[in-house]
Amino acid sequence: MRQHTKLLPLFFILFIYSCAGIRPLPQLGTYEVEQRVAHPGKVNKIVLELPSIGEKFRVICGEDTLGHNITGSTLETVWAPDYWYFETKDGEKTNAATSVHCYLKSEVYGQEIQYHIATFEIKPFDYKKSYIKVSKKHVDLSPEAVKRWQEEVRLQKEAYASAELEKSLTDKDFIKPLNSKITAHYGNRRVFNNKKNSWHSGTDMRARRPTPVKASNDGKVILVKDLFFNGNAVFIDHGAGVITMYCHLSKFKVNQGDTVKRGQIIALSGNTGRSSAPHLHWGVRVQGKWIDGLQFIKEKGRVQQAQKYVMPNVEGKN
Repeated sequence: MRQHTKLLPLFFILFIYSCAGIRPLPQLGTYEVEQRVAHPGKVNKIVLELPSIGEKFRVICGEDTLGHNITGSTLETVWAPDYWYFETKDGEKTNAATSVHCYLKSEVYGQEIQYHIATFEIKPFDYKKSYIKVSKKHVDLSPEAVKRWQEEVRLQKEAYASAELEKSLTDKDFIKPLNSKITAHYGNRRVFNNKKNSWHSGTDMRARRPTPVKASNDGKVILVKDLFFNGNAVFIDHGAGVITMYCHLSKFKVNQGDTVKRGQIIALSGNTGRSSAPHLHWGVRVQGKWIDGLQFIKEKGRVQQAQKYVMPNVEGKN
């Protein structure tokens, strides 16, 4: 009688789960939480060994849901704090947290499961400041120019929204679009005509004459457009939350919707848009943020062991 009494709570729990259509969760493992450092505009590679059970895997860092790629039982993604993490464009300090937690989330038997995988300590990075002289029309915008720019922002948002997030469109390492001198680095504060405060969201490469520009990796062309600030520009989606942009071009060699291969010539460099001299502006957008493309190439190509998913020891077993 006592044995039957002890079994009643278990039968009751199973009855409730059965009525609700919920299966009891199996024993789950954990990750050893990595303690890492991150800087605004600099990417950090995350590689995880996935649990053997679960579906709809995704990585969340702070408020960011990250695009990712899954190969077999391994998930890979990258994350960076926003360039304007510690201050606004007006120079005011933000109240941003000095640490950001990252989690792997999935669904097991219809229930959301969350694993803590990493905590990033966010530290400032000392970017340089430069002063640039450009045409007055690109600093003091007319109502017509503002209207054009706003429409271009809308088109770019549509292009970004069309990008592939749940798989990579390439299995190759990223490359620079030109093998030329870097004339302006990512992150430099830029003051135009001693008036407009801005920042450099990409990397400038020397191209004194129309020079063939290469695609940084395999992908799909999601926008080909003459833009007010960026001039003739090409945007390529590489999947897993990564987009590259090529600006101030003189001639397009691809069309929107084209599939391109790494190293394929997509355009000729030029001096269109807000540009003080012929060059190529190359931008890399990761998880919705413009980041340091040169640092991205190094970090993305770095060999990194996957964080192990560890099951707890079962009593009586080694």
